[in-house]
Amino acid sequence: AFIAGGVAIGFGLRKAFVLGAWINLIFSVSLLLFRPFDVVPVFILLMSLNTLCRRLTAQNVDPMIADVVDYHTYKTGKFMPGMIASSFSFIDKVISSMAGSIVGLLMGLAGYHANAEPTTALFWTSLLIYLGFPILGDIISIIAMKFYKIDKTVYKQIYEDKKDDNGTELQLIAK
Repeated sequence: AFIAGGVAIGFGLRKAFVLGAWINLIFSVSLLLFRPFDVVPVFILLMSLNTLCRRLTAQNVDPMIADVVDYHTYKTGKFMPGMIASSFSFIDKVISSMAGSIVGLLMGLAGYHANAEPTTALFWTSLLIYLGFPILGDIISIIAMKFYKIDKTVYKQIYEDKKDDNGTELQLIAK
């Protein structure tokens, strides 16, 4: 968490998010391609780096919501943090609620049942769930970040434009 926060402060939220998504994508794909499951130190190193990079993306989502609220207020003059946060929360809950069903369905299709012996199908299904879906999420995130315009430069511009003619900082509050 401290490393991810430091990267976000140094690079900005958008760049830290995209960097984390790319690095996580690389480590996840390398785990699938090289399958170092028998070489325990290499496996632990790659999984640790994979988890660290997941923090770079996951930890930056909530502060990015605040950036969206500020940007929306800057562009429209309307302060709507509840609406923006509620929209994000609703979509997050809908996606999260499907997770258990997807896991259950895939594991059932792979032949899992109570006291099931490990099989190749269960192994690859588990890898798909643990690495495949995050890979898909990282690809979608990288594409989505192409449309996310808020970076350090834009954020500085928002706060420069908040100042009145005397240089006094104005509040970003709706009328």
